[in-house]
Amino acid sequence: GKMSCIYKPLMINGRKYISIGKYCNISEGARLEAISKWGNQNLNPSIEIGDNTSIENFLHLIAAGKVQIGHNCVFSSRVMITSIDHDYLFIGKKVHEQDLIVSDVKIGNYCFIGMDVKVFPGVTIGDNVIIGANSIVMNNIPSYSVCVGVPAKVIKRYNFHTKQWEKV
Repeated sequence: GKMSCIYKPLMINGRKYISIGKYCNISEGARLEAISKWGNQNLNPSIEIGDNTSIENFLHLIAAGKVQIGHNCVFSSRVMITSIDHDYLFIGKKVHEQDLIVSDVKIGNYCFIGMDVKVFPGVTIGDNVIIGANSIVMNNIPSYSVCVGVPAKVIKRYNFHTKQWEKV
């Protein structure tokens, strides 16, 4: 996108499946992987990063389905986002050689993702969500929430009547 800045070193796999919005900043060590073929599987990857999103060092983003990141988001260092999991159906065959299980990921607008957060396949994170450092997000997170932990759980919600963040 226009006026976006991406710093090296950088690893990009599947560039044609990646879209980066205007005024984005992606710091050093990012790894963006759009996987269109895995073994005998033909996949449909898509990585979309919205306008004015800022990503700190060492993002690792893997998509074999759709990973959509909204506008005006901030990602701290060492965040991992993936839309894939490895099947492990066949005993005696390396997990890494088995089919991929693909589930889309969506992160809304105005989200803050803390340091060392992991976002797993099939997760939808709403708008204006704060994910605390070291959290592992395995389930959907509603808009206007603060969540932390392993697995991440909502600890606060914004109350529009009182105009305050309130403990859950």
